[in-house]
Amino acid sequence: MTRRTLLSLLAAPAAAADPAMLWNHVERLLRENDERRRAALEAVNGPAARTALRSRVRSAMLRAIGGLPQRTDLAPRTAGELRRDGYRIEKVIYQSRPGFSVTGNLYLPAGAGRHPAVLHSCGHSVNGKASAAYQRVSIGLARLGFVVLTFDPIGQGERFQYAGIRQPTVDHARSGRQAYLTGATLAQFRIWDAIRGLDYLETRPEVDPRRLGMIGQSGGGMLTLITAPLDERIRAAMSACAVATYYHKTLAGLIADPEQIQPGLLGSGIDHPELIASVAPRPFLICAARRDFVPIDGARRTFQEVRPHFPPGTVAIAETDDVHNLNRELREATYAWMLRHLAGRDESPSEPELAIEKDEDLQCTPAGSVFDTPGARRVFDFTRATARTLAARRPAAVDPGAVRALLGLPPDLPPPRRIGARIETEPGIALPLDIEGDGTDLLLVVSPDGRRPAWATGRVAILQPRGWGATAPDRPEDFFAYRGYELGRPLLGMRVLDVLQCVRLLRADFPRISVAGEGPAGIVALHALVLDPEIAAAQLRATPESYEVFLERADIDAPVASFPAGVLRTYDLPALIEAAGPGRVIRG
Repeated sequence: MTRRTLLSLLAAPAAAADPAMLWNHVERLLRENDERRRAALEAVNGPAARTALRSRVRSAMLRAIGGLPQRTDLAPRTAGELRRDGYRIEKVIYQSRPGFSVTGNLYLPAGAGRHPAVLHSCGHSVNGKASAAYQRVSIGLARLGFVVLTFDPIGQGERFQYAGIRQPTVDHARSGRQAYLTGATLAQFRIWDAIRGLDYLETRPEVDPRRLGMIGQSGGGMLTLITAPLDERIRAAMSACAVATYYHKTLAGLIADPEQIQPGLLGSGIDHPELIASVAPRPFLICAARRDFVPIDGARRTFQEVRPHFPPGTVAIAETDDVHNLNRELREATYAWMLRHLAGRDESPSEPELAIEKDEDLQCTPAGSVFDTPGARRVFDFTRATARTLAARRPAAVDPGAVRALLGLPPDLPPPRRIGARIETEPGIALPLDIEGDGTDLLLVVSPDGRRPAWATGRVAILQPRGWGATAPDRPEDFFAYRGYELGRPLLGMRVLDVLQCVRLLRADFPRISVAGEGPAGIVALHALVLDPEIAAAQLRATPESYEVFLERADIDAPVASFPAGVLRTYDLPALIEAAGPGRVIRG
């Protein structure tokens, strides 16, 4: 930047607010990713290519969710039984991990012999397995000759993890955000609950293990979507009110829970169509509601994308003119699908009136909470234990290349440039940059609100990274943090890039540049310092001492905008300070 450009920057009027900038940028990244992904899927043709697709999806999924744990003792037990006309219900509990109990209702049809079985994953109902629609589909399948295991998701039914909180999305978000720190995900916990549910079904003498299926609606439909590619024992699947694409759901403004957000998966070219196509030739039914908040056009487009990858009659879409709901029409479509593909019966049964149970009569625990039992563990307990293990194993020295990779920083970017009172750090991102004061040395303050703090003296530049200050979006910050995770471009990394590009622009005019930030902005400044050895120093004020402070208690909401997923596998903030070198980090 020339001296004339610098002077014009100093004299430029304040930049106007632009709340749409971050949305427009993320939407462009998603659209370009979607175009590449669709072209790649269209090119998949023939047995070898489809085998390669299945392998690629499985590898990408396992990498995104943080892998899967080892199998341990299920420790199954039955807490009671209800006998009804044509079926009975056992109240069962199994451990998907040691001390991590899953409560479920096992619906058993009348009649001897082995039966096909369906694992039923619930959506975001407060009462989990006891929800009326979920009871009805379970009873309906049982009366048709299926064994059905309907289990409570984490944070629902008898598995709420936090005292006083009975909101599934709050429960999921809190435990899921903390899990991201260690490279695990809530999806990993949910998938493993399901896989161990299949294991449990295989132990039952009433079940034919060669004829297992999985169904789910809403969040349960998402769990079916991400479990079926990983477990080939699922011989037929149904996902309701869930299938669209991550791209369509973003355009619809759906933030989603951490259980539905797998870091890097979308950036690796995997979306709903790839997940479903990888299940082929095993049958897959998409159920969709036309007035759902899950976009129907996304479900329809996904169906068209996956049709060429399935044998005739093994993929279908069933629609209903309804809102977000596993209604009778979709339940009947599910019955016909499972009968055809698991029982060999080409029937389209109508659902009769079905009597459902009271919530308390389906409980597996005396007080309605599995976490009241001795030795019970929550997601937080596993996350904290993993963090302690990682701390003991992490390399002492920080590799800047590994930090750059974790932040998702692009390998090459065009030089930054001035546009009026803004600096363009990458195409589509033009940020307010104000310079004031006297002196030859420059302090670049990373500012969430655009104001100059009282402690910043001398020549000061105020940079508002994307999504802060003048470019703060109308949507919650977590919405963009989650989209960044999916794309492999964490929001923290985007903001660090803004600082690095700003320093790059200003370096020609200021021989010595330091950076500073308060709170979360200090985390941005520290990362920039480590990645640019020519930055003189970083002033950190009220900045967290480490990422592990977000794991001190179970009730802490870890700020996903301030860390890349899996950060504690590679480094923590104290290691960055040490890597910066003596005297380069100043805490205020």
